[in-house]
Amino acid sequence: MRLSLDALAALDAIARKGSFAAAAEELHRAPSAVSYVVQKLEQDLGLLIFDRSGHRAKLTPEGTELLREGRHLLRAAGEIEERRQRLARGWESELAIAVAVDEIIPIERMFLLVEAFYRLNPGTRLRLSEEVLAGRWARRSGGSSSNWRAADRNPASAESSDRTLGVVFHHP
Repeated sequence: MRLSLDALAALDAIARKGSFAAAAEELHRAPSAVSYVVQKLEQDLGLLIFDRSGHRAKLTPEGTELLREGRHLLRAAGEIEERRQRLARGWESELAIAVAVDEIIPIERMFLLVEAFYRLNPGTRLRLSEEVLAGRWARRSGGSSSNWRAADRNPASAESSDRTLGVVFHHP
């Protein structure tokens, strides 16, 4: 691949710091190494990223567009690294919750709980689904979650059998 996160990080640092030397200091590299990374990127992509005709190097329109798109990639790579670290600490990447349509938990209360959860751990995605409390449903999923089962009620009969309704997730 001709485009690397290392090259994009150098490009971002140069744009933020205003010079190759300041970017090199931030990246803990020699200025010549940062200059080489940019020249190699320009050569590989076949475009001029910086206009070096003046006292300071300025981003070209192509360089500005590359930087804008590159920052999206750098953010995405950072988010992947953060998710990997949370998983290593035992947090789930996604938590599925079925909300019963009933008076048991008012939906306003659920929104407050979701808000509080995101303040605690904004990296875990919540997947909320709506379920009818009466009737049968089962949710089976892999990973560290258990099976869910609702009450099994037969309206044509006086018999009913209640089963456990819940899910267990193991968090630190």
